[in-house]
Amino acid sequence: MTLSSGKVVDSYNPGEEIVERKHTQLAAIKLETAMGYLQSLPQKYPPGEIIADTPSNREKYPHLVGQPLRGDMILEVPVQTAPVPPAIVEKAAELNVTIRDVNGKEYDR
Repeated sequence: MTLSSGKVVDSYNPGEEIVERKHTQLAAIKLETAMGYLQSLPQKYPPGEIIADTPSNREKYPHLVGQPLRGDMILEVPVQTAPVPPAIVEKAAELNVTIRDVNGKEYDR
């Protein structure tokens, strides 16, 4: 789904979830990279951003065109094989981003 900003949302459940997927182990990447993932989510897909009027959106999501994006911001990752570093969990909480794996487990405090 394309937004008025031109950004494309990985997955959207209207009024419930705005999902961005990253296929990475958070403990295995640089802290700065993980923080960047978290900080970019509210910048790229902020609640309130308008769903664009595009041919694809009109075909697939006609009822959503022109509507504001609504829902919780989710960073979806694979099942994590090591604990998610506390600094990443804390930053996610600060930004109101939920880190969740593909099986539905949430990584929080």
